[in-house]
Parts: sequence; structure tokens; C-alpha cells
Amino acid sequence: RVCERCMNLDPELRCSMDYVVAELSRVLCDVDGVHPLVERDRMELWSLHTSLGAILLRELTKSSEDYVQAEVHLDAALELAAEIEGEESWLFATSLKNLATSFHVQRKYDEDKSLSERAIAIGEKTLGADHPDIAEMLNNLANSLEGQGKYDEAKPLLERAIAIGEKTLGAE
Repeated sequence: RVCERCMNLDPELRCSMDYVVAELSRVLCDVDGVHPLVERDRMELWSLHTSLGAILLRELTKSSEDYVQAEVHLDAALELAAEIEGEESWLFATSLKNLATSFHVQRKYDEDKSLSERAIAIGEKTLGADHPDIAEMLNNLANSLEGQGKYDEAKPLLERAIAIGEKTLGAE
């Protein structure tokens, strides 16, 4: 996976766009249409699409075309997650969350909310309702709702996220 490989790189090069693009190209070139992707390669490809989408989202000030490119990679990661582990898996929920972030940044709040709610539902089934990752997703959804001025909808989500955090990490 990209993150494991990045750990051995110079800190300035870790998860850089050039590295991720090179790795994505390498994996895609290894798959010449004759050899099916093995499970490890599909997970690596998922990780690469996810990493590249995240990098593009961080770099959005450089080019508005990055929105489109980020979505392309995050959509590809979502499709791979569905193929690898199914649409009720934590991997799929993580991919939904990442794509929702893309929509949030673009102020596509309806799409963001829909994907976030689905990710939360899947996450609650796979990890449990009190998992810290659920708290993070609740917080993200609440931030989206706050951005739309929907404070009454955001408040219970934030309260629940805080309660999960206090339960799992302690009240301090």
C-alpha cells in the first residue's frame, strides 16, 4: 500500500502527487488486460486512487480542474471498494466519506449529506455506533450542515460525536 511505502521516503516526498501518480501508473501498466488484478493489487489501486483524490482536494487552489480529477479518482476508489469488499463494508464507507468530502469542498451539500449519511449507516453496522471513526463522520456531516446554516440539524450530530469521543477517549 502507498502509505507503507511512503514511510521509507524522505518526509518531503511522502505521499507527494508525483509519487502517487507514478505508483498509480505503475500498477495500471502492470495490468495489461491479460492478467487480472489480484486482491493485493486491487487494494493497492484503491489506496492509490484514494491518495491521489485526497492530494488533489488539498491542492484545489491551484486549479479548478482538480475538482474533476479528484472526483474521478475518488469514484474509482469507490468502485474498487465495492468490488473488493462489497457495498456494506468499511472500505466502501471510507470511500463514500472521501467522496462526500469532495462534494463538501465544492459546496454540493445535498450530495455530501447523502453520501455522509450512507457512510455513517454502513460504519455503524461494521464498526459499531460508538467507534471514533463514526464520531469523525458525524462531525464532518455536522460541519456540512453548519455550512448551510442548518444549525438545528448539526447540533445533535455534534453532541453525539462528542459523546462518542468522551466514551472512547475519556472526558478529558
